[in-house]
Amino acid sequence: MVSTIQISEKTKEKLFLIKSQLELATGQKCTLEDAIKWLIARGRRNTIEERKKLSDELFGIAKLITLEDVSEIRKQKGSRFENI
Repeated sequence: MVSTIQISEKTKEKLFLIKSQLELATGQKCTLEDAIKWLIARGRRNTIEERKKLSDELFGIAKLITLEDVSEIRKQKGSRFENI
Protein backbone atom coordinates (compact mmCIF):
# COMPACT_ATOMS: atom_id res chain seq x y z
CA MET A 1 0.00 0.00 0.00
CA VAL A 2 1.39 3.38 -0.98
CA SER A 3 0.75 6.49 1.10
CA THR A 4 1.57 10.19 0.86
CA ILE A 5 3.18 12.11 3.71
CA GLN A 6 3.87 15.81 4.08
CA ILE A 7 7.27 17.06 5.22
CA SER A 8 8.95 20.43 5.14
CA GLU A 9 11.43 21.32 2.40
CA LYS A 10 14.25 21.33 4.97
CA THR A 11 13.37 17.80 6.10
CA LYS A 12 13.07 16.69 2.49
CA GLU A 13 16.57 18.02 1.76
CA LYS A 14 17.97 16.14 4.77
CA LEU A 15 16.21 12.95 3.70
CA PHE A 16 17.67 13.23 0.19
CA LEU A 17 21.11 13.73 1.75
CA ILE A 18 20.70 10.56 3.81
CA LYS A 19 19.49 8.73 0.69
CA SER A 20 22.61 9.86 -1.18
CA GLN A 21 24.88 8.76 1.67
CA LEU A 22 23.22 5.33 1.69
CA GLU A 23 23.77 5.03 -2.04
CA LEU A 24 27.45 5.87 -1.63
CA ALA A 25 27.84 3.43 1.26
CA THR A 26 26.04 0.52 -0.40
CA GLY A 27 26.88 1.19 -4.05
CA GLN A 28 23.22 0.62 -4.90
CA LYS A 29 20.34 2.86 -5.88
CA CYS A 30 18.15 3.69 -2.88
CA THR A 31 14.69 5.15 -2.51
CA LEU A 32 13.42 7.63 0.04
CA GLU A 33 11.60 4.70 1.64
CA ASP A 34 14.94 2.93 2.02
CA ALA A 35 16.32 6.02 3.76
CA ILE A 36 13.34 6.16 6.12
CA LYS A 37 13.61 2.44 6.90
CA TRP A 38 17.33 2.90 7.61
CA LEU A 39 16.59 5.79 9.99
CA ILE A 40 13.97 3.72 11.80
CA ALA A 41 16.33 0.76 12.15
CA ARG A 42 19.09 3.08 13.34
CA GLY A 43 16.80 4.50 16.01
CA ARG A 44 15.98 1.04 17.30
CA ARG A 45 19.59 -0.06 17.73
CA ASN A 46 20.77 2.73 20.00
CA THR A 47 23.76 1.96 22.12
CA ILE A 48 23.45 1.79 25.88
CA GLU A 49 25.09 5.21 26.14
CA GLU A 50 22.64 6.76 23.67
CA ARG A 51 19.65 5.22 25.47
CA LYS A 52 20.95 6.48 28.83
CA LYS A 53 21.42 9.99 27.44
CA LEU A 54 17.90 9.97 26.00
CA SER A 55 16.51 8.65 29.27
CA ASP A 56 18.31 11.39 31.20
CA GLU A 57 16.88 14.03 28.86
CA LEU A 58 13.35 12.62 29.09
CA PHE A 59 13.18 12.01 32.82
CA GLY A 60 15.37 14.82 34.19
CA ILE A 61 15.47 14.79 37.97
CA ALA A 62 13.73 11.42 38.24
CA LYS A 63 17.03 9.78 37.31
CA LEU A 64 18.36 10.86 40.70
CA ILE A 65 15.85 8.66 42.53
CA THR A 66 17.23 5.21 43.35
CA LEU A 67 15.40 1.96 43.92
CA GLU A 68 16.19 2.27 47.62
CA ASP A 69 14.49 5.68 47.66
CA VAL A 70 11.37 4.18 46.12
CA SER A 71 11.36 1.34 48.66
CA GLU A 72 11.67 3.81 51.54
CA ILE A 73 8.79 5.91 50.20
CA ARG A 74 6.61 2.80 49.91
CA LYS A 75 7.43 1.82 53.50
CA GLN A 76 6.53 5.31 54.78
CA LYS A 77 3.26 5.43 52.86
CA GLY A 78 2.37 1.91 53.99
CA SER A 79 2.91 2.77 57.65
CA ARG A 80 0.76 5.92 57.33
CA PHE A 81 -2.16 3.92 55.98
CA GLU A 82 -1.90 1.34 58.73
CA ASN A 83 -2.35 4.07 61.36
CA ILE A 84 -5.71 5.16 59.93
